[in-house]
Amino acid sequence: MLSLAGALLLAPAATRAEVPTAAAEVAVVDAAALPATRVKAADLSQFRPGNIISDAKFFDRGTMSEVQIQQFLQGKVPNCQAGHVCLKDWYDTSRATGADAMCGAYPGGYRERASAIIYKVAQACGINPQAILVMLQKEQGLVTHTWPSDWRYTIAMGQGCPDTAACDTRYYGFFNQVFGAAWQLKRYANPPGTSQYFTWYAPGRTWNVRWHPNAECGSSPVYIENQATADLYYYTPYQPNAAALRAGYGESSDPCSSYGNRNFFQYFTDWFGSTTDVCAQPPFAQVRSAAGIMTASGPAPGRMAPSEGCNTGALWLPPGLAVSVQAEWNSWYWVNVGGNMRWMLKSHLVASDPCAQPPYTQVRSAAGVMVTSGAVTARSTASSGCATGSVQLAAGVRVVVAAEWAEWYWVDHRGTMLWIPKNQLTDPCSQPPYAEVRSAAGTMATSTAVTARVSANVACAAGAVSLAQGTKVTLAAEWSDWYWVNANGTMLWVPKSQLVTPSDPCAQPPFEQVRSASGAMVTAGDVSGRVAPAASCSQGAKALIEGTKVAVSAAWSDWYWVNAGGSMVWILKSELKPYVSCTQPPFAQVSGASGIRYAAKTITARLAPDDACATGSAQLSTGTRVSVLAKWSDWYWVQYGTAHLWIRASDLTSTAPSNCVQPRYEEVVSASGTATLRTGVIARPAPSPSCTAGTTSPAAGTAVTLHARWTDWYWVGVAGQMLWITADGLNLQTTVTTTAAVNLRASASTSAPVILVIPSGTQLQVRSRTAGWYEVSYQARTGWVSSDYVR
Repeated sequence: MLSLAGALLLAPAATRAEVPTAAAEVAVVDAAALPATRVKAADLSQFRPGNIISDAKFFDRGTMSEVQIQQFLQGKVPNCQAGHVCLKDWYDTSRATGADAMCGAYPGGYRERASAIIYKVAQACGINPQAILVMLQKEQGLVTHTWPSDWRYTIAMGQGCPDTAACDTRYYGFFNQVFGAAWQLKRYANPPGTSQYFTWYAPGRTWNVRWHPNAECGSSPVYIENQATADLYYYTPYQPNAAALRAGYGESSDPCSSYGNRNFFQYFTDWFGSTTDVCAQPPFAQVRSAAGIMTASGPAPGRMAPSEGCNTGALWLPPGLAVSVQAEWNSWYWVNVGGNMRWMLKSHLVASDPCAQPPYTQVRSAAGVMVTSGAVTARSTASSGCATGSVQLAAGVRVVVAAEWAEWYWVDHRGTMLWIPKNQLTDPCSQPPYAEVRSAAGTMATSTAVTARVSANVACAAGAVSLAQGTKVTLAAEWSDWYWVNANGTMLWVPKSQLVTPSDPCAQPPFEQVRSASGAMVTAGDVSGRVAPAASCSQGAKALIEGTKVAVSAAWSDWYWVNAGGSMVWILKSELKPYVSCTQPPFAQVSGASGIRYAAKTITARLAPDDACATGSAQLSTGTRVSVLAKWSDWYWVQYGTAHLWIRASDLTSTAPSNCVQPRYEEVVSASGTATLRTGVIARPAPSPSCTAGTTSPAAGTAVTLHARWTDWYWVGVAGQMLWITADGLNLQTTVTTTAAVNLRASASTSAPVILVIPSGTQLQVRSRTAGWYEVSYQARTGWVSSDYVR
């Protein structure tokens, strides 16, 4: 019998790599294979057909250990139905294979657990074991199935099972399926020593990827960004359409929907997080708290994320370097490396004595007086796992800082040196929590001689300033019983009880405190420009709507002095934001608009209604047709193909190019509902067969939304545009049945003339629909019936 590696090189046209199993790719996994409950996390609107999963994620063999794979399987199916063997309990005898261009050597074994096979194959072939688990699920539902048949294990990965013939027996068996699929996934890259056979989904180019095994469903161009995505298309050469993505884990009613690559993206995201960001952090709920001092067992990297593919910001640790463990996730620890937080593989660390002192060379000198922020445990070493010599301290206890290491301070408490976590100590002169500080404005004066402080704490003596009675200050913020004020150019905290309102709320600030400033900004909301920098100054206030552009001239405290349409006013800095040429207008100021327009000349369509916005702009030639969606100022927001852009109203005309004239408005009848396209349909910008500019030929079976009708033409949404299609080209709803005797009227209105009365129980042919009405044919007469009397 040929080895699996040898068999895979034979007859490539008959392997799953070229012709995937129709049932595996088109049918939804049966309900019994799905978990009893599922928290749907994947956002399928983020599915990118050209980058289903990054290379770094797909080929990262270090994401799970064998033990973690087993724990994962047990977590998915804690209990298997009687008489069946679930994946967590499945064993298979594997064969020893030699190394080649695709995979390293695999040491065979007798009755190896499924988790062991998955792990060893991942290591040998350099495939993420998470990806193997996802493929087992999307192909046969094996990860979550509670009563799987032996046949599911026989073709576990769908390897060697073509659409056009029976499965190849050479690939039968769980080990053969897992190893064979992983080997084939590496073969698709045409590694050195192999032939350049797999080229039709090569990354870095655009390829037409089909929607479904049925060729009549058509395809669309996809720019393949990486090798991993190319591998998935060789294995499953279909992309999900919009209906498949809307269906989530379910099956769409669209006969051209396929689900293989959708399910890969969805299961991977739901189970393991993002498919594309190799430096993404793990799900917060899965990270467990951990503590202790450990040392590097050899030269080892600390990474920004728990992935061997994440090299950005990596720190290399020398052997014996001590780190403080903070948390753990799968086979990784989150550690403090000299004040820098990094992820390290557990296999690169060894446990230290929990009461051992941190390395002397890593301890840095520190100084200052701090107080405990709550009841804390002070310890004899910088480790929460060391209870020897620990001391309980109440909140507010004063300590003297002598040194620091990682997230710990070494402090003197009444002559005893102890370690306390930094986050459990606070500086008496520290600032209050940012989230609790509220903005304040206005001018006040001291009611008596007061002490202004650098922190909102009477215990803070450092930097204190004495203010005489009557000293004017400008309010900037408030917290609890304190105001943060500008006192003669210095920002300080003063108790509210020691300030009073001065007599003139509209007094200008001292000239020497006003600083020059410049730049263009816009209002972040509807605001009031004031003649003085005080919220209490209402004299001569100027109302400015959101998005008003202003020119900054000066600054004082938390105010800007600006030119707003020729008027100089003061506006709070927090009420302004930088002006960006490609900023969208305020939503509340955008009005609805509709209709078809044409480029009156060669024009530029922009991402924002601003002539300075060049990013993402598009050049439109004279006569180009666009659909108007909204209006702001003298700009229209339009749809051009699948893009949404802004065009000046003066650059557009309602006059259609020759032979593409729109029907008169009063002749167009409203329609609603959906239909599918027949073979050979041509969608046109205007309801005329002589209108050939801007036509498109959508695939048969494409779903469209009906919006209007004129004679024998329907105005529909198709291919991201509003176009006209003849009624003969649509498959509309076939029939309805009257539930009572109903009037057939000349138009869709209860005031329209009655043509005749249709008896109850009559089956009618539907021509079109509009709100609350059906256009039907009965006894060679055409008219409208109310939807209240049909089903």
